[in-house]
Amino acid sequence: MAAKKTKPSPILITEAQPLSEACARCRDAGIIGFDTEFVMEDRYMPEVCLIQIAIADAVFIVDPLADLDVTEIWDIVADKDITTIVHAGYEDMALCAQHLGQPPAAVFDTQIAAGLCDLDYPLSLLRLVHTSLGVKLNKSKTLTDWRRRPLAEAQIHYGAEDVNYLLSVHAKLQSYLKKNKRLSWAEEEFAKFSDMKTYQKNDEQKFSKIKGGGSLRGHSLMVLHDLCAWRDAFAERVNRPARTVLRDHLLVEIAKHQLSNPTEISELRGNNLSRRDVKELAAVVATALEKTPPKQPARLHRDIETPKEAAIVALTQAAIRSYCLENGLAYGLVATQKTIRQLVHLQNNATSETNQTPELLAGWRGQTVGKVVGDLLAGHGHLSVTMIRNELTVQIKQE
Repeated sequence: MAAKKTKPSPILITEAQPLSEACARCRDAGIIGFDTEFVMEDRYMPEVCLIQIAIADAVFIVDPLADLDVTEIWDIVADKDITTIVHAGYEDMALCAQHLGQPPAAVFDTQIAAGLCDLDYPLSLLRLVHTSLGVKLNKSKTLTDWRRRPLAEAQIHYGAEDVNYLLSVHAKLQSYLKKNKRLSWAEEEFAKFSDMKTYQKNDEQKFSKIKGGGSLRGHSLMVLHDLCAWRDAFAERVNRPARTVLRDHLLVEIAKHQLSNPTEISELRGNNLSRRDVKELAAVVATALEKTPPKQPARLHRDIETPKEAAIVALTQAAIRSYCLENGLAYGLVATQKTIRQLVHLQNNATSETNQTPELLAGWRGQTVGKVVGDLLAGHGHLSVTMIRNELTVQIKQE
């Protein structure tokens, strides 16, 4: 039996010269495994505490808190000639967009790729490494405080494990994707990492997540929208999470009752804003009340689902799950409740004017499951439940 190949000991980098040398080796390698450890529980902008990079013969643990300028690392991630392998890497890649003002370039996300390789999605790195390589990772530091210094040896080795096997997993997944002619599908998904729009949350997206706001109408809804925008700008200014600046239920309460009097706002239980900030908030409400609210806010459209559509959504979901099982695709990657509802709503309102193609009818999804489900919803097929090898199976029958 061949001896198990040991991974190189991680190299901790806390000075500029070793960092420059490590970056040169990464450029020469042309492919890196990449991960970060950051903290954002108590701040608006995440604080990067550790950057882990793996190449074939080395693992670098870079400490940004050692007064290091890590711009060169982000330049590497944004280099189209260097493949950056990540696992569930949206937040890590968002850091690149944040620091450089430009997106990463050649990204390969092993979690996404796994969903196209007859594996689950989302799949943890621990399970993916064990499934594909037979290696058990030691994930014992998931709640460690990455801001504390000096770093313990256990923290350094934990950080290294997050990138140690990314190159090997990438090779396995890449081979499967090529063999099954799905590499273009993966590249279509990865291309989203290279679009700055992926990292730009607009006001409407933030606004739609306000708990309790769905019941508001007219001026109250307009007030809530403007309050949300004010809170986000304020949170960014003081570098605190938006919901700790002013809780959702307080935003909704102010908007619902259209409170533009600073005294009334100050009296709300749970409000910790200063007098000056409360006056500024009250002015936002007063200005919003002078506006003409939209007749039908876009966010309310998608909350409406008829009983008939709900039944068809459930049917469509069953059809997609069946297709994914038969074709080695992860349902969680292929579709969501939102994308299914979007497709059903469009099919049920064929005369409505829209320039937006439903996600399930676009790209590789449209060429595969989208075509099958589209035909089904158009009345050119049906679902049947069949007993195969003593097991109930949903099958799609096309006419």
